[in-house]
Amino acid sequence: MHGLVADLPERASGELGYHILDIVVANTDATASGDWVAVARTVASSSPVPEGWNPMAVTL
Repeated sequence: MHGLVADLPERASGELGYHILDIVVANTDATASGDWVAVARTVASSSPVPEGWNPMAVTL
């Protein structure tokens, strides 16, 4: 909500969501097989949160 109110770009894109899903699936497959499983997808790093950012700040 903070980003929407402040009109900031998104921090968690759909691309990042797919990457996380790939990690979960690779982890599940590795656990089942007992072997290493490579994560196929990569994603660019997002920018760090601004200095002084407070996730508990009231924005509405």
